[in-house]
Amino acid sequence: RNSERDIVTGLKAGADDYLTKPFGIQEFMARVEALIRRLRITVAPLSLDYGDLKIDLVQRRVRFKEEFIDLTPQEFSLLYVLAQAEGMPLSRSELLRRAWPNAIDNPRTIDTHVLALRKKIETDPRQPNIIQTVRNVGYRFNQGINENNPKLGTELAAQKIY
Repeated sequence: RNSERDIVTGLKAGADDYLTKPFGIQEFMARVEALIRRLRITVAPLSLDYGDLKIDLVQRRVRFKEEFIDLTPQEFSLLYVLAQAEGMPLSRSELLRRAWPNAIDNPRTIDTHVLALRKKIETDPRQPNIIQTVRNVGYRFNQGINENNPKLGTELAAQKIY
């Protein structure tokens, strides 16, 4: 299976690479290293750490001040979208589109979910520090929750989390 036709068939079938026999160990190792380099570019964080607020993207769990917080799937998705935007204001329509792409809800539904989130993750929901209202725009995730800036979790995964 060394013919050009076999190689082209393999690549067109979805292979990223095609190694023919016999091959040298150095060539094999170089190809593995190239694959690892490409993989590093496409990794996504497994967790987000914002001091008192920790978001586990794999288990879809949130800890606030060392306590696990029960969030609905909609609340988790909304929090994740806000956290991804770190400090950028997002309109209600944009939040709705990103958090629940198939939803037909009114953008004001976001207000209801933000209120529920604030009750669960804010020290004082009436004076929110984490999810801030941006007048005439929507909401912003405040990156300065503590004196710490947010840090991405140290573990990485090659997957998109929603």
